[in-house]
Amino acid sequence: MYKDMFEKITVNDELKQKIEERIDAKMKNKKSAGLKAAVLAACLVMVLSVGAFAAYRYLSASQAAKELGDNKLALSFENGQEMNVAAEDEPYRATLLGVCSGENLSDFSNSADEISPERTYAVLAVERTDGKEMTYDDRIMASPLIQGLDPMAFNVFTLNGGAAYDIIDGVLYHIIECDSIECLADRQLYMAVYQGIAPNSAYSMDAATGEITPKADYDGANMLIKLELDPAKADSAKARALIERINKEMGRGENADGADE
Repeated sequence: MYKDMFEKITVNDELKQKIEERIDAKMKNKKSAGLKAAVLAACLVMVLSVGAFAAYRYLSASQAAKELGDNKLALSFENGQEMNVAAEDEPYRATLLGVCSGENLSDFSNSADEISPERTYAVLAVERTDGKEMTYDDRIMASPLIQGLDPMAFNVFTLNGGAAYDIIDGVLYHIIECDSIECLADRQLYMAVYQGIAPNSAYSMDAATGEITPKADYDGANMLIKLELDPAKADSAKARALIERINKEMGRGENADGADE
């Protein structure tokens, strides 16, 4: 009977297979109908819980930070914004697991902290969809991008960014940090996950709307995840100062690419 009930549940095939494997493992050499019901009930809870599959497959943002040796950042992510937003570009899938922003959130510091003490941290899990394990030869990079601001000038490099990453159980966990982008939360923010170096080669911006999209003819993976931060955290004065600083460093006009908006 439990098999009939299970077949009526609407889930993707991959999740259904994993649950079936768990049921079979639990039921091996067991004959108790009560145990069958208990195992099925536990599986139903897993299926019906929001985000359960992602939690089952990946470390949390906090766990990933701890695995990479940053205990302070792990605690920061516990108070940060948990996410489960994914994008695919075969043979890769990137999932944004969490974001946090503020000062002094990490055990590690660098010279960029003196320039911009307010930092944004994000954790991504990147895996292959063809069943192979990730390797560092996959050359995965990540960068925040901002609606209305040219990816050539406004990216992880000009935002004084850095990254830490590790491959755990075949999944690449990528922690990216940069100058805080909370001040721009009233714009559409993005997390670009791509193969290569400079994100402007993988993404383009619509001059009229400021919308950023992956380039269809790019030679490599170029995924784009919409990054939704609390619009109440937007700060026009800080945003203007950030944009003007980067434009100045890039030798561009003070009001280039939306700085006058």
